[in-house]
Amino acid sequence: MFHDLIKEDVNDPQNGWYKSLEQKEKDGYTSVIHQKALPGRSLNVVRNQAVMKGIKRETGYKIMCEFEKYQKRFDTHNSQVSFRMV
Repeated sequence: MFHDLIKEDVNDPQNGWYKSLEQKEKDGYTSVIHQKALPGRSLNVVRNQAVMKGIKRETGYKIMCEFEKYQKRFDTHNSQVSFRMV
């Protein structure tokens, strides 16, 4: 399912994606998050397109591999349940 969703164009309204957050560049990091409701599911699927400037590739890989750990620092409402990188 995720491999099919990643092929979809988030800018095509027929695909059902909507932009839920856009973070302008700050300290070399930008992010655009899109969401889409999935039939028969209670939660939306989320896609994040992020750019991190000025960091080593190894550092970026480490952050993604341990994303849940880093994200919990900012999740003040304990709302993140799980994270999957496809």
